[in-house]
Amino acid sequence: MTIKKAAVFWQAIVSFLFLAVPAAYAQEAAFNIKKPAGQIILATPFKLEIEAVYPDGFTIKPYLKSTDDFEITKFESGKTESKNGKLSQIFTFNVMPVNMGKVTFPGLSWVLKGDNQKSKLIKNPELPLEVSSFINQSANNGQLNNNQAQPSGQNGPPDSKNLDIIDIRPPYQPPPNYWPFVIAMLIAAGLGILLWRRKEAAALAAAEAADTRPPETKAFDSLNELLASGLWEQEKYKQFYNRLADIMRDYITARMNAEAHLLTTADLLRELKKRGRDKLEVASLRKFFGSCDLVKFAKHKPTVSERDSDAELFKLIINQAAPKPAPAPAAEPTHKP
Repeated sequence: MTIKKAAVFWQAIVSFLFLAVPAAYAQEAAFNIKKPAGQIILATPFKLEIEAVYPDGFTIKPYLKSTDDFEITKFESGKTESKNGKLSQIFTFNVMPVNMGKVTFPGLSWVLKGDNQKSKLIKNPELPLEVSSFINQSANNGQLNNNQAQPSGQNGPPDSKNLDIIDIRPPYQPPPNYWPFVIAMLIAAGLGILLWRRKEAAALAAAEAADTRPPETKAFDSLNELLASGLWEQEKYKQFYNRLADIMRDYITARMNAEAHLLTTADLLRELKKRGRDKLEVASLRKFFGSCDLVKFAKHKPTVSERDSDAELFKLIINQAAPKPAPAPAAEPTHKP
């Protein structure tokens, strides 16, 4: 055997060994591909199941790689089961077609590894598929464009050549403009409130004009009405003292021309001091409003003697604040002849 023939012989032996090892691994693993049910739509993800059958003592895992026709996002591996003396495992792939027409799902690379053996790459068989467009999907569902109806007497699915592109969403329509209506309602409501307040103010002014009683008389009459109202007997002490304080504030507003209902007790007493009211009068008012606030805010339960004492203090304050009559002019001395 010459040197040239020997070199050719050993080259053939080495090539056979390199090709035989992957082939042996390929014979040990088999793949069953389940074709997707239904129509495959362009840019619409679908699930593809591939069953891998391989001998015991091996593990297998797919190597994901997207192609020009398909985008493979992820996969889920099922449980490993024993099947005819071998291991069976189902892998579910999330696939999205990016080209339409007749395309081929490629043979994915799989890593097959046995105990104490080097990993080998094998591939599953290719799978021919047909990807339809959105228009074909509409045609299969029997949806025709309004302007292109199917001719009468024609059976079967409509011809996609006669279909127009179907809008994914309807044309944009701006929402109705409700602002003029809302503004008109707000203006009408404002005018209604303004007229109601004017009517109430006019009615109040008319009632006050009709009542010609002095503020002192009105205050004493209101006190008598409160004592006879039955609030005390019903143990509604808070309402009783609320009304008692309001009567006093009405009197201060009418006699002293101070906005008593708009001021707190402290601010009201401070305002009366600024106006030069009598110190004894201001001290009596402080004591009176203190008793009222004790019931109104501190939930104090007054006794009958406390009620009578507060009513007497009320009368004392009214008498102190009432205008004093002007002194009578002194009589001129008479001269006897």
